[in-house]
Amino acid sequence: HIRHSEKVFTMKRLLIILILTFSFQSLTNADDIRDFKIEGISIGDSLLDYYSKKELNNSFETYKYPGGNDFVYYFLKSKNVIRYDFIQTHVNPKDKNYVVEAVEGHVFYNKISDCYKEMNIIKQDIEDTINIEATNDNGKHPTDKSGKSTYKRFTFFFKNNDYIEIVCYDMSDEFEEAGKKDRLIVSLSTKKLYDFLTYKAYK
Repeated sequence: HIRHSEKVFTMKRLLIILILTFSFQSLTNADDIRDFKIEGISIGDSLLDYYSKKELNNSFETYKYPGGNDFVYYFLKSKNVIRYDFIQTHVNPKDKNYVVEAVEGHVFYNKISDCYKEMNIIKQDIEDTINIEATNDNGKHPTDKSGKSTYKRFTFFFKNNDYIEIVCYDMSDEFEEAGKKDRLIVSLSTKKLYDFLTYKAYK
C-alpha cells in the first residue's frame, strides 16, 4: 500500500501533468486505467453522459473499421476543453449504453518536431507518475496506402494490458492537403480494443 505522503506526491505529479502537459486526471491512484480521465471522460463511462445521440450522429467523423464492426469511433469537439480541442472515443456500436472503451485527446501541429518535443515531455511526466516502463515503436499509418504517413509511439501497459498511449503522426503532404494534419494523440484504451486494432480492424 502507498503511504499517505506518497499518495500526496502522486497527486501532485498528476496535477503537474494536468496543468503543464496534456490533462490526465487521477481519481484515486495510478493502479488502473479507469483512474485517469481525458477531458473529463474515463473508460467505463457512458458516452451518453457527455454527448447526445444527435451530437454523436453529427460528429466530425464516425469511422467503421474495414475488418469488423466490433467498434466505431466518434471524432468530436471537446465540450470541457481542459486541454484538447478534439476528442475521439471508441464504443461498441451494439452497446445501447455507449460504454467508452477508449478516449483520446488530439492536438494538431504545423511542425512534426514540435509534436515530438511535446511527446517526450509527456512521456517523462508519465514515467515520473506511474511505475510502468514504456514500450516504443515506429511505423506507417494504416490508412495511408502510399506508406508516406508515419507514426512514432510510446505505450504504457498496465498489468491487465489496458494502456496509455502517446503517438505523433507525421502525415504525408497529400493527407495534410486533405485536412489530416500532423497531430499528437494521448489515449486511454482497454485491452479489448487493443486486440481488435492489432488483429482484426484493418484485415
